[in-house]
Amino acid sequence: MKDSVKQDLSAGQRAHICSRILSAVELCFPHSLAGSDFETEDKIKEWLDDAMIASNRSDFARICQRGLASLKNGHTSFRDDCVMSTPFLGFHARTLADTAWTVTSSSRKDIEIGRTIVAINDQPMEAVFKSIAPFISASRDANARAITFYNSWLLPPDGTLTLCNGQTVSMTSSGTNVHHRGTAVKMFEIIDGRIGMLTIPDFGLQSSDAALAERENIEGCEALIVDLRGNGGGSTPMKLMRGLHPGRMPLWQEASILVSGLERASREKGVSGWPQPGRMIWPTEFALGDDNAFSGDMVILQDANTCSAAEDFVMPFKTSGRAHIMGERSAGSTGQPYFERLADDIWFRVAAKQVLWPDGTAFEGKGIAPDTEIMLTADDLVAGRDPVLEAAIDFLATTGKA
Repeated sequence: MKDSVKQDLSAGQRAHICSRILSAVELCFPHSLAGSDFETEDKIKEWLDDAMIASNRSDFARICQRGLASLKNGHTSFRDDCVMSTPFLGFHARTLADTAWTVTSSSRKDIEIGRTIVAINDQPMEAVFKSIAPFISASRDANARAITFYNSWLLPPDGTLTLCNGQTVSMTSSGTNVHHRGTAVKMFEIIDGRIGMLTIPDFGLQSSDAALAERENIEGCEALIVDLRGNGGGSTPMKLMRGLHPGRMPLWQEASILVSGLERASREKGVSGWPQPGRMIWPTEFALGDDNAFSGDMVILQDANTCSAAEDFVMPFKTSGRAHIMGERSAGSTGQPYFERLADDIWFRVAAKQVLWPDGTAFEGKGIAPDTEIMLTADDLVAGRDPVLEAAIDFLATTGKA
C-alpha cells in the first residue's frame, strides 16, 4: 500500500488494513489469552465491519485500536500517527492506593505533584477513564489506569482539568517530558555507604548499556536495590541478569499458536474431526549466571508500569528467591509481538507468544505479585516521601547483609 496521506483512507486502503489485521490475529495471536480458538476471530470480524463504514479516518483508527485492545494484551495495538498524535501534557497521573487520580510527575508550575484530578471538562475523572478504557491496550485494569495519561490522544486536547483544590487548568502544555517520578534520576548511587541503588527507566539499548557499565560500582556494595518502577520494557537484559544472579536462573515457559492449512480448511467447511489450532510450547530453560555475579542481597522495586522486558527481568529473581520484590503488582504483559507497518504513519502489532511461569501458571493479565506490597499515596507525593524505597532500605538493614 502506498504511503498514506492526511486525508481520509480509501475503501481499498481500509480493506487492506483490516485484512492484514485479521490475518495477523489468526496466525499469530495466542488465542487462549482471549477465549476459545474461534472466539477471537469472531471478535475481530465484528469490529472490522464497523471500521469499514467509519465516517472518517480518525473514527476508523479508533475502531481498529478498540478492537485490538479488546484482546486484553499490552503488546497488541493499532497506530495511525496521522490521527492518533499524543499531545504533550507536561504531567502524568494515575490512580494510587486511595484510588484518586493523582499527579505523580509534573514539569508544569500550574500542576503540582500530589494534586488529584477531579474532572476533565466537568466530567468526573473516573467516568472519563471508563469511557476511554476500551481503547487502551493493557492486560489488566490496574495497568490501564497506570498508562491512561500516556494515551493522551484519547483525551480532549483543549480540555480543562479540575483539581482537588478547585483549581482549573488547561489539559495541554509546552515543555519537556519528565521521568515517571518527575525528576531526572541517577542511574547509580550509594545509599548509607553500603547499599547500591540502580535505577533503570527502561531496557532500551542505551539504558541497558549504562546499567552494565555500573558493574564495577555494584560489586563494591554489600547489597543492591534495583528500581524498575515505571520501566515499560525494551529488550530482555540477559547480560545484566546474569551479572546479578549467581547460579541457575529460571526462565519463562513460552507458547505460540500453531495453525495448519488443514485446520483452516476444515474450519471453513464445518468439518469435524480435523486438527484444531494447536500450540508450540517451549518448556522452562535455565540460564547460568556469571561466575563472578554479584552475590549481595537484592531488593527489586516495581509498580503497575513495570512491564514487558522489565517483567522478564523480575521473574527469575522472584522465582528463585534471589531478590525480595517490593511495591505493586507489575503490569502483566510480555509477548514478542508480530509487527507490520502498512504505511509511513500506520502500523499495528499483535502478540505472537504467551509466557507462563516455570510451573505453567498463567502470567498474562496477572503480573508479578510483590513479596511486600506497598502503595504510594497522594500524601506521600506531596511530602516528597518514597515509602517503597524506605521499606527496601529498612529490609536490607534488618534482614539482609547491609
